[in-house]
Amino acid sequence: MISGATSLKEQKKEEVSRVGLLQEILRRMEHNYLAWQQKGVKGILEKWREYSLTLGKRVKVYCQKEHIEGEAVNIDIDGGLLIRKDSGVIKKVMAGDVVHCR
Repeated sequence: MISGATSLKEQKKEEVSRVGLLQEILRRMEHNYLAWQQKGVKGILEKWREYSLTLGKRVKVYCQKEHIEGEAVNIDIDGGLLIRKDSGVIKKVMAGDVVHCR
């Protein structure tokens, strides 16, 4: 696990072309944009779920007005994080600081 600041050069143990990296980021953004145009948000949503390190984990979410604790169970169509509280109630969170519990 990485802690503190690092760099791509340090992590890859080799030089990284900034131009090549930018080109690859733009290619992937275009690919995802085209997928969104063809399939709507559902195509992108599956990728969000697949790549999420939060789903299935116990979390605390610090929102402006409340703190929510429970299991992160899904990401909904609006991009909100769905959290199942210990009471079984599912809360949708659109913004907040998410902390993984141990």
